[in-house]
Amino acid sequence: MRRFPWDHGQSAGFVLTAAQPLWGPVRRSIRRTRDRASTHQAITLTLKPWVSYKTMANGYGAAQLKMLRGRENRSPSRTNLEVVQFWCGR
Repeated sequence: MRRFPWDHGQSAGFVLTAAQPLWGPVRRSIRRTRDRASTHQAITLTLKPWVSYKTMANGYGAAQLKMLRGRENRSPSRTNLEVVQFWCGR
């Protein structure tokens, strides 16, 4: 199965019109999932092969700011990790 860098709306448009959707050199998506212990987040970048490292880094930075909603990006503290491990029963 071949995969395309289109969202569901663009895919539906392609099926209905046979017109290939246009997309810029950098596409980003943010995915959030939850389980009983925590929230997991992921940033996915889809890049054209000719995109520079600087452009890629800017695209990632913009996605990260959006995902963090302007908050500072920092690793969890040791205390927070210990609480999570205790809560999960490890």
